Parts: sequence; structure tokens; C-alpha cells
Amino acid sequence: GDCVVFIDKHALHERMNFEKLKENKNISSQKLLTPIVFSISAENCAYICENSERLAEYGFETEDFGNNTILIRAVPDMLNPNDAEGLLENFANVRTDSKKLADAELFDVFLYDVACKMSIKAGKSLTDVEMEALISEYFKHKDTLKCCPHGRPIEFSVSKREMEKQFKRIV
Repeated sequence: GDCVVFIDKHALHERMNFEKLKENKNISSQKLLTPIVFSISAENCAYICENSERLAEYGFETEDFGNNTILIRAVPDMLNPNDAEGLLENFANVRTDSKKLADAELFDVFLYDVACKMSIKAGKSLTDVEMEALISEYFKHKDTLKCCPHGRPIEFSVSKREMEKQFKRIV
């Protein structure tokens, strides 16, 4: 029409991933050939272990390995396994640092971070097919996809009139 629309592919993909995680739709996980082993505080270890079933709903398979150590056996398939330890540590730390948040809010904060790590990164080139699929999905759900989970807008537009003003074609 009469404007150019700019879309932040990372913010869009992050929001789409967050919605998918939140609705718990088709979250498949990848079993790791070598489990990730990491040590954390006793309180954080207990919290992760208490929530292992809920974490499994989002593709994380965790296990108490004793001595305040967690074993990660599987992660969501779109997630780089190298990000798993940091995500789980942050999940436990947010709970420790912010005792005011309800459990649902804690999981939302966790899912924000997971969605971000799973998403297309800024500067990554996409094929035409990948871009078309992303944009097509966006326009199907445009009314509900306004910003990424962290609050950054997904799109902005510049009207023909605004462009003409910038080029001093009109006053």
C-alpha cells in the first residue's frame, strides 16, 4: 500500500517461539549423547529438581546427580545444548533473587530466555523460503504478535508521506 513495513526477524521469531513454548505445542527435545553436568548451590539444585517434571514439558530432561549437581540429558531440539546450563542456572537464580514472583511468572521469565536463545539471531541470513515462511506466519497472527516477550516491537512502518517529508518533497 502506502507504506514500507520493517520487521525484526529476531523479535518475531522469539515471540513465535515463546507462544509455542507457552502453549506447550510440539516441543520436541533432543537427547544429548553426553549429558551436561553442572554444580550449583543447594537451594538452586533443589529448585531445579522440584521442577524437573515441569521443565520436561518444555523439552528439558534434568536429573539430580547428587552433591548439588544437575545432569541435563535432553534439551528442546531448537536450542543449542551449550545454552542449557546457563538457562537453567538463570531459572533458579531468578527464583532466588525474586521471591515475589509467582511460579507462573517465573516460568514465563524462563520461557522468555529459552525463546530468545532458540530464535534467529540478528545478522543471520535467511533463505527466501525461510523469510517467506516467517512472514507468512506473522501475517496469520499479526493481531496477537505485537512485540517480543521482552517488550521490543516486532514491526514498524514508514508511510509514503513520512518518506516524502524526509526527502523534503513535501513540507
